[in-house]
Amino acid sequence: MTSLANRFHDSDFESLDINDWDVSNVINLDNCFGFCKMLKALDLSKWNICNVKDLEYCFRYCISLESLNIASWNTSNVKNLDTCFYHCESLRTLDVSKWNVSRVKKMGWCFANCKSLSSLELASWNVSNVKDLNHCFSGCTSLCSLELASWNTSNVKKIWGCFSNCTSLRSLDLSYWDVSKVETLYRCFYGCTSLESIDLSGWNTSNLETLYHCFYGCTSLESIDLSGWNISRVSSINECFKNCTSLKSINLSSWNPRDLRNMNGCFKNCTSLKSVDLSSWNPRELRCMKECFANCTSLVSVDFSSWGTTLIGNMTKSFMGCTSLRRLDLSTWNIPFVENMNLCFAGCTSLIYLDIRDWIINRDCHIKDIFKGCKNLSIIRCRQDTFNVLMTELGDEWVYEYGYAIKY
Repeated sequence: MTSLANRFHDSDFESLDINDWDVSNVINLDNCFGFCKMLKALDLSKWNICNVKDLEYCFRYCISLESLNIASWNTSNVKNLDTCFYHCESLRTLDVSKWNVSRVKKMGWCFANCKSLSSLELASWNVSNVKDLNHCFSGCTSLCSLELASWNTSNVKKIWGCFSNCTSLRSLDLSYWDVSKVETLYRCFYGCTSLESIDLSGWNTSNLETLYHCFYGCTSLESIDLSGWNISRVSSINECFKNCTSLKSINLSSWNPRDLRNMNGCFKNCTSLKSVDLSSWNPRELRCMKECFANCTSLVSVDFSSWGTTLIGNMTKSFMGCTSLRRLDLSTWNIPFVENMNLCFAGCTSLIYLDIRDWIINRDCHIKDIFKGCKNLSIIRCRQDTFNVLMTELGDEWVYEYGYAIKY
């Protein structure tokens, strides 16, 4: 017998007495216990799986499994751990600390949705051949800590969703991870609501192309230093830091997003963020920044001093609800192709001065309620033709004098 693939798949057993089976010739355990939803305990400590190459789906959806004894397994020939423990929702402990995973290439979804797992010792794992870590720990909502600092990730290409919705994880040190082959960090830390500290300082992100939803909903994170990151190839940072409601400090000072096209909702609802330095940025390819800073209620300053934008098409609600912003300098921006600016500055109740001196706004551009609720706005530095376009929203109390729109 060389294969036990699907052997007990979708069985109704609550227990199995198979610990004495001779599996020394088995090479495939793919989906062996998959969907054994009634299974509560399983002792396989005597199994000799030295020839097994495939553990994909092995225990997936064993949703009632509370005890699993596989600590002594010889996994030296295993190459595939994809979805191995996926949705083992009742498993509180799992000892795989001494597993030899040196030949493993795929670990996507390996521990995903092990919702009751509070600890996992993987520090000694040799993951040097692993290429896929997609959603590896996703949905491990009880996991408080992970020691993965020593992992050799030099061959990893995929880590999107790796730690998404690890809602109890408080700190994470991945500073020595080699992510030089990774192209996307999509939802990598999405929904890590308890994460207070994360060290990614040593990351080589030169091949990175998207940061979409990367830190979305990290509501406990107060500061993050990404100053050493190279994001020159990144095209999307959509909602990257959205709902990071505790974020007070963020260092993006060295970023040069020359290929950036989309930053919709990037900092939306970062209600504790007071300042952002984007002075090193010159995103000439930028097309969309809808709701980029929307509801950043503590934001006092944003430095756009090097921006030379020419291709932006959508600025809907870009600064809406920035209630602490008093002055905003967008003087270096060139926005001839903007089609929608509805509610762009709406709700900026403290805004007094706006510098848009070089803006040329197309008469067909949607500007409905662009200044709605800007009750303190009294000076706009702008061109005469721009003022003429804005008059429909500004009202009769505004006049144009010597390069300034002034409210009397």
